[in-house]
Amino acid sequence: MSEEKKWAKLEDIARGKLTPMLRQYLQAKASCGDALLFFRMGDFFELFFEDALVAAELLGLSLTSRDGVGKESRVPMAGMPARNVETYIARAIRAGKTVCLCDQVEDPREAKGIVKRSIIRTITPGTVMEPDLLDENSNNYLGGIFLGKDKAGLVFLDVTTGEFLVAQLDGDIERTLQDEITRMAPVEIICAEHQEDTLVAPLRSRFESIAFQLRPEHEFDLSVASDQLQDTYDISTLKGLGLEDCPEAIRCAGAVLGYVRDTQRDRVPHLQMPTRYSPSGYVVLDSNTQRNLELTSSLHDGSKRGTLLGVLDRTQTSMGGRKLRHWILHPLVAVEAIQGRLDAVEALHDDTELRMALRSALREVSDLERLLSRITAKSGNARDLKALGRSLVQAPRLRALIADCSCAYLQTLHAQMDDLSDVAGWIEAAIVEEPPLTIMEGGIIKNGYNEELDHIHKLVRGGKDWIAELQEQEQKRTGIAKLKVGYNKVFGYYIEISRANLHLVPEDYERKQTLVNAERFITSGLKEHEEEIIHAQERMHSLEHELFVALREQVSQESRRIQQTADAIATLDVLLSLAEVAVTKGYTRPRIDDEGELHIRDGRHPVVED
Repeated sequence: MSEEKKWAKLEDIARGKLTPMLRQYLQAKASCGDALLFFRMGDFFELFFEDALVAAELLGLSLTSRDGVGKESRVPMAGMPARNVETYIARAIRAGKTVCLCDQVEDPREAKGIVKRSIIRTITPGTVMEPDLLDENSNNYLGGIFLGKDKAGLVFLDVTTGEFLVAQLDGDIERTLQDEITRMAPVEIICAEHQEDTLVAPLRSRFESIAFQLRPEHEFDLSVASDQLQDTYDISTLKGLGLEDCPEAIRCAGAVLGYVRDTQRDRVPHLQMPTRYSPSGYVVLDSNTQRNLELTSSLHDGSKRGTLLGVLDRTQTSMGGRKLRHWILHPLVAVEAIQGRLDAVEALHDDTELRMALRSALREVSDLERLLSRITAKSGNARDLKALGRSLVQAPRLRALIADCSCAYLQTLHAQMDDLSDVAGWIEAAIVEEPPLTIMEGGIIKNGYNEELDHIHKLVRGGKDWIAELQEQEQKRTGIAKLKVGYNKVFGYYIEISRANLHLVPEDYERKQTLVNAERFITSGLKEHEEEIIHAQERMHSLEHELFVALREQVSQESRRIQQTADAIATLDVLLSLAEVAVTKGYTRPRIDDEGELHIRDGRHPVVED
């Protein structure tokens, strides 16, 4: 952009001289704060004013301009195709920005005046759901902390999987917070703004990579937070959550839910009921120990290579990979629970045929947790539904494989795993084998799924036969043997006649286009058919979208069953991974008791050995 370009001035904005569209943009921008506002205009998302200048440099967009206050004053503009918006959202989030998506909320064809638009979602590091922004083998936790007089509430919520962990801390709160933040590695943490100096400042200096968000104090009010929890889960009391004696945890959990609802609007994914956990239920690993032991991250380059996780991870699914990481960072202290896991690993270790069959089935399972999260958040597309359906087909197979296992832990997983053949059947009946990426342009729904859609498909796809029939009729009527009926996207349907035969053109033919050696015409019948086809295509796209949205909602209603099954599959994947490593590396089962002594014979260091 040249130096002499004159941008719209603030005083012009104040006097209301901007176009209606730009005034609408500024109204939306007023609620976005420092976030970049991606403003939907047809097939593009655009940014204006300061956002355009920032985004052009930050995201590699071309900086242009448009009339803002008459031709003498231009407004800076930058944008990207709507179909590629996730790529640019990912770039913005990685650069530390928050993004607000402002979309069209009415059909432009039905709009009277300017199309209505509304912010549909605010995307922050802890609320992203775009696959490009996520590590498939790590959770993407949104944290929350609230300090009371002598206790603290601590929350970790992963909107991409629905996992919701809540803790009430006492004792050495500062140290426990540091250890848990290191262990759980949240990407974003919300805190009450009145605790900025006492809580946030020390944590921000220690955890520089985490985005800390300050929220109004009233959001952490016990009554407000309790209402937020009850509204979210449609419950009349918090007693069933096991949080009655945890006011700080309730304050924190409610505030985190409020933040998610504020940012996601009506696109909040299905979240699991809060699970109370206690750091004392696991082996104490302070932040320095976690780093120095290189459990999941190498001190050398931060990768998995050269870590305990790198040795043990033979998981087949992303869900299993995340759960294995969690297990490594949260070593159990209860002997009975440890023995239960060891029993399951031993059962799988001793049955080669079962291990091979399970690994084969698990290879066909996609990331059920994150697929479901996108689907329940209304952002999942037909490919997400299809991947979910193909994965759910494996649930009955996995259940059958472990049905006869005598191990109590594996029997628990069998009971937890739902068959889900009904959900898989819905998806299989509706969605084509290779659906397109977009859900707005058709090509999603199978023939035979909906009678009206089948009729429209027949009408639209029968164009070639209709053209051939019309061409034959018009050749006989006009006596022009080389008359052609054709179609292109620019001019629509036409009848083409060479110059040599123009004297035979009937009076009802209307000239449409002149070519070098021919003329193209249209008739009233051709116009009517063209309009019928256009309307049919529009209805086809809208009906397919309606059917897809209805199916997505139908699947969303089964989210609890799917989440429960996904967790069981992930756990089975971890146990299978440990058994496979034990077989290939010759590991033996340890004897565990509570005597407090450690005896190692012929020990080998798994990471050094690897």
